[in-house]
Amino acid sequence: MIFLRNNTRALIASSSSLLPRTTSSINIIPTRSSSILQHVRPYTSTTKRDTNYPNQRHHHPSNSFPPQRYNQNNKELSPPPKNKEENETSNVDHNKNRRERRIVSVLKDITARNYHQELQSLRQGNYTIDELKKLTTEANKSPVQLPPSFYYIAINCFIEKNDIRGAVDYYSNMKIPSNTHIDVKMIPLLKSVGRIRDCEIIFERIKADKIPIKVANTMIYVYSKQNKSEKCMEVLNLMKQQNLEPDIRTYSILIDLYGKGGDVETAASLFREMKESGLMPNIVTYTSLIDAYGKNGHVVQSRLLFDEMSNYGIVPNVVTYTCMIDNYARLGDLATCQHYWDIMHSMNITPNAHTYGALIEANSKVGRHDVCSNLFKEMVERQFYPSPRCVFVMLEVYGNSIEAADRILAEVPSVTPALNTSLLVFYCAIDAKQRADDIAAVIRALPSPSFEEYCTLLTYDAKYRPESLVNTLLEMDTKLHVVPRPVTVKEIADVLVSTGQSSVLSQFEAELERLSSPPSFSPSLSPSSLSSSSS
Repeated sequence: MIFLRNNTRALIASSSSLLPRTTSSINIIPTRSSSILQHVRPYTSTTKRDTNYPNQRHHHPSNSFPPQRYNQNNKELSPPPKNKEENETSNVDHNKNRRERRIVSVLKDITARNYHQELQSLRQGNYTIDELKKLTTEANKSPVQLPPSFYYIAINCFIEKNDIRGAVDYYSNMKIPSNTHIDVKMIPLLKSVGRIRDCEIIFERIKADKIPIKVANTMIYVYSKQNKSEKCMEVLNLMKQQNLEPDIRTYSILIDLYGKGGDVETAASLFREMKESGLMPNIVTYTSLIDAYGKNGHVVQSRLLFDEMSNYGIVPNVVTYTCMIDNYARLGDLATCQHYWDIMHSMNITPNAHTYGALIEANSKVGRHDVCSNLFKEMVERQFYPSPRCVFVMLEVYGNSIEAADRILAEVPSVTPALNTSLLVFYCAIDAKQRADDIAAVIRALPSPSFEEYCTLLTYDAKYRPESLVNTLLEMDTKLHVVPRPVTVKEIADVLVSTGQSSVLSQFEAELERLSSPPSFSPSLSPSSLSSSSS
């Protein structure tokens, strides 16, 4: 090593002696690094020395300035102090502030760890929801910065206690920026409490990362309930781009969406794609496609699919049999409906309200009104409440009059949302304004009307209270975070056009377009802003 160092110095000395001694000569200083030329730097004789550092050597690579004030690229980090006393005072103040900041940081870390350990010990024991809320509220009010793991565990604790609303509220009040792991867990929870708009905002934020299959299926379900088939296909394509294979639930949701929307070809294509990918359809998938075929007039295909399902060993359930009865009820084929009804009874499968409704409709089409009345009473006695479609069938059976509506109200022990919406639509159709006003007032007084009730209210407002139409739309968006389905929008537009309310129609369409636009998204959006946007 000594031999190499001496030879290197001799080589440099001989090389420098060959250079002409001018102001542009290069001063090369060997260092301890492996590369000799790393610190090569131009040197001129006109460079002035820093008087604050009189002992500075002329051959230093940064010979004009204090080396500790410069980085490797010779860029100034901070100006040198004016004198020694100021330098010492500055160092003392800096060290004091540094120690104070360090003490505060350590205390905060200790407090955060204490909260974290207390939450862990609480979770390991038999804790109550009140104890959990007390700890999380105290930790949230403290000035310390809690780690994301604390919020993640706390949300899991709320879920373990089946307090989904508490988990959502706690997530909305988090004091940290968005966290992908927490966001992924929250999307299904937000969907379960009806905060659809927040689901869309969070999904737009995290979809650049690889999303879990549960989140993808949740968003497909959310978009399907809003009849946004394009958004559903976007999520499906995103899954394929991320090499995330769709599962049975993914295909079942999409088949049900396109089947109910009347696009049977796409539903059947997805069914074939599912089978070609190696996935075996389950009872939900088969039932969705059977229902799609029946609703669009392809009863023969629904029967073939029903037989295929049975050949694969998949046992039909009450929903499957109800779909088959409903499919043949649309054709007025009472014998086949009764055939499936008898099979259900032989297999000890209990019918539901929709099964009764389908059989009532089949009997009404052949004029068996007495059988319809008996089936309706039997359904109510078994505490099955009629669907809107069943209510309309019974109104027709009883004569399509106010007396018919009163008879139904007398037979049903309690008023349900389906009954409210059906009667409100019926009263609007027969122009019974006073009756319609009474039911509309009942629906508005509810703390949280359903989607169907809001759609019916919008139709009622369009006919009798056009000045309240936009306010009802905004209230629907605030409480449910959804907009009415396209069929309802068309009905509202037809009513407003027929009554000459063009200005109201323009205002309604403008608000509807604004509410239907994609949600605003900011990468720095915090969970606390979600609650404010949803309130």
